[in-house]
Amino acid sequence: MEAITTAGHEVVQVLLGAERNTPDVGQLIHLLAGASVVVDVSVAPSLDGAESLRFHQTLTINLLAAELTTGVGHHVVLSVVGDRNSQDNGYFHAKAVQEELVRLSPVPYSIVHATQFFEFVRSIAELATIDNAARLAPAVVQPEAAQDVAESLGAIALGAPVNDTVELVGPDHFGLVEFVDLVLSTHREPQQPLSDEQALLLATEADHRVVPEEGSHPDVTSARLREWLRTQRDTKSG
Repeated sequence: MEAITTAGHEVVQVLLGAERNTPDVGQLIHLLAGASVVVDVSVAPSLDGAESLRFHQTLTINLLAAELTTGVGHHVVLSVVGDRNSQDNGYFHAKAVQEELVRLSPVPYSIVHATQFFEFVRSIAELATIDNAARLAPAVVQPEAAQDVAESLGAIALGAPVNDTVELVGPDHFGLVEFVDLVLSTHREPQQPLSDEQALLLATEADHRVVPEEGSHPDVTSARLREWLRTQRDTKSG
């Protein structure tokens, strides 16, 4: 959140700990005293649908209640691009519930949809790997760098609440297998990415596109994957 500190504001991070235990309302009221903006970038401890739902639902309800008490004027939440109507992907459903809670609250808000981060590719491959093959849905993705998303979140937090959704996407489209293969080969990881129609880690059976809906007008971030990988490789070798 460099943009926020550069603008002269103080940033206080609230870490949920290794178990991602959700603070109660009283704890959050204490933590949010004096805050004008809350940026929720929390991640559920599991991609399991029920666990993700419990985590995001509980934390969001408690956060919004504490914000009302302390007078927070802007709730910014980081979410994901994906099919909000499908019940096939429990994680997307959990994020949809989280977003609806934010929309229904009287706290002014901005919901930020981001695509896959370059930095998380190896985790995606690890979760999808069976017998040294990363079995991935035949999805189309438009990934981006986490640093670009962080900078955008900072700018959004400093601005007025949009009471709507802002979409962030990377500048290039990739097949999910191609995306993962580019990163794994750069890091010389042993997994072999394979396309698998039954793999539903990032997409649903109904829609194998993990990109914004047609007709939307997302903000395009700047970092390109191949240039980012080259920088990572040069930094590591140096």
